[in-house]
Amino acid sequence: MAFRDTSERYEYIYGSDVKKLDRETAGSTKSGSPKRAGNTARKSEYAVERSKAVSAHSETAIQKNTARFLAFDWKYTLIAVIAVVLCASAAMFYLHGTVQLNVMEKQISDLKTEKATLLSKQNAIKAEIDKSINLDEIKEYAEKNLHMIYPEDSNILLYKGESNDYFRQYESVNSGK
Repeated sequence: MAFRDTSERYEYIYGSDVKKLDRETAGSTKSGSPKRAGNTARKSEYAVERSKAVSAHSETAIQKNTARFLAFDWKYTLIAVIAVVLCASAAMFYLHGTVQLNVMEKQISDLKTEKATLLSKQNAIKAEIDKSINLDEIKEYAEKNLHMIYPEDSNILLYKGESNDYFRQYESVNSGK
């Protein structure tokens, strides 16, 4: 199809990405030549018919979309409800974990405080025990009631080791005599 006028080439074609140019500037050259009167009448009739067809097509599409929008779809509603329930349960699980963590941290701090208190009491009791022990009383009790005696000098064996290592014994205890 051959275009008779340059203004026909610049008309908007339905479905293309080309923008519609102004009718006053379409087809005009830089010199500013006037348009033909016959082509504008034919174009305006075509444009009116085209706009009626497009508006009728868009009206039916709008009605279909409106009907589809107003129709209640159980599938999407069920999926939305399940998604909301899953999100709510995840949030509750997270909150429960956070609360449990805070409770356990509080218990740990209480137990640490109790441990420190008990250790200080234990140290105080050990100090009291160390003060209350009298070695002279123990010696007297052992000699009188348990009939224990100190060893004599002849019963004492002395061992002289040449090694500084106290884990190894290189000679017999009796051989030093």
